[in-house]
Amino acid sequence: MTRVGLANLNDPLCGAADASFMVGVSDGRSFRQLRTLVLRDRLAKQYIPIEVSLAEYSGMTIDLILNTRMPLQDGSQSDVVWIDPAVAH
Repeated sequence: MTRVGLANLNDPLCGAADASFMVGVSDGRSFRQLRTLVLRDRLAKQYIPIEVSLAEYSGMTIDLILNTRMPLQDGSQSDVVWIDPAVAH
């Protein structure tokens, strides 16, 4: 089980689109997306906890990939962040 939080810290006036958070795994040969979450409320600057099961990868060596996407109209950096990622047994 991996536990992680996420937040959209952007100023709602920056012209940001929805924030996408993706959790995936790679075994070195292929990539599999396990979870996608889209934050549509740009005004909610809050911690949102999520959990993703890694049970099917037990005993394997994998890369856990946390990704974000948030296009900004003005070309500035987005403040879309993962908070305190952890893998728990």
